[in-house]
Amino acid sequence: MAASSISDTGSKVFNDPIHGSIELHPLLVSIIDTPQFQRLRHLKQLGATDFVFPGACHTRFEHSIGVCYLAGELINALKQRQPELNITENDVLCVKIAGLCHDLGMFHSPSVNTSSSYPKQMHETASVQMLDHLIKVNVLEPVMTRHGLNLPEDLVFIKEQIAGPLQNPVPPPGQEAGNLYEMFHTRYGLHRRAYQHKVGNIIATMITEAFVKADKHIKIKGSGGKTFSISSAINDMEAYTKLTDHVFHRILYSSSKDLDGAQTILTNIIFRNLYKYLGQVRPKNPVADTLIINMDYGKKKDNPVNNVYFYTKNGTKGTKISKEQVSLLLPETFAEQLVRVYCKKTSFEPSFEAAKIFKEWCPPFELMDQPGLELMES
Repeated sequence: MAASSISDTGSKVFNDPIHGSIELHPLLVSIIDTPQFQRLRHLKQLGATDFVFPGACHTRFEHSIGVCYLAGELINALKQRQPELNITENDVLCVKIAGLCHDLGMFHSPSVNTSSSYPKQMHETASVQMLDHLIKVNVLEPVMTRHGLNLPEDLVFIKEQIAGPLQNPVPPPGQEAGNLYEMFHTRYGLHRRAYQHKVGNIIATMITEAFVKADKHIKIKGSGGKTFSISSAINDMEAYTKLTDHVFHRILYSSSKDLDGAQTILTNIIFRNLYKYLGQVRPKNPVADTLIINMDYGKKKDNPVNNVYFYTKNGTKGTKISKEQVSLLLPETFAEQLVRVYCKKTSFEPSFEAAKIFKEWCPPFELMDQPGLELMES
């Protein structure tokens, strides 16, 4: 797509499904009205989750608008309540831009935000690279300068917020420790009940297998007329701009014989002819393999609140609060690993035999769940 200059525009009101009417600064609107940001309309926030929970179909676009709004609410609250921080309107605008653009580099293959297989640092690095690309090809630097930003200093500040985490975060008040535990527990519950659902997981795995089969046969035009595959598009932001969830249907409806294998997998998903779920176990020791479900409070096996400093009314320095100071009813462990077993052969006989073998294999582990063999016979 040819580079073009974005004309300066006025503020706009967005009708957010969560926060209602949101008025956004003209510079934010200029960023939103670019192909690089509009790409987020075509990236589902929760990957394959909506194959199980149909309402979980919102996109990275509305998510990013909401994060921008909440980032603005937070920084404005700090500005109002702590004038000694000397937070400027430029600071507020930079924080909003960072919130708006924090997911620019996302692409799920396919289960973004639901699997540890997508490295967090890759997402953040790609978001910074896409922001640079967005500003360059849409000639946004003059627009940013007109709205009072000091370049390149403010742009560096924005990128630091996206790349995070900062070395000196703002500590919350000590009385919020309990709420932080609740937040991490809610996160875990969402992963356990929805994001890591056994059916959603296998659909995500099947889509990934289809993408891998199709990878070298899907050509995406990037800078200088070069073409890139699905897996290499992240190395060229012009190509990456064109990589969205639409690749699913591009493969599904292609007439290319090279995509027959990938098409078969995606067609099976459409007809709900999925790999058979045989059960899951909790291993005593960590296992490194595919179809391993890791669920935690956000810091692997560690207590995430141990990394948080809190401030008190009488102190000037942040201090840590132990788990026991908050409650004796909090968990002892903050992570668990589940091994799920599926059978790719979906006909009755092989899946039935595989289920029996799985049951025989289980004794060294804690069997968490297995469909009854008698149900498989029906």
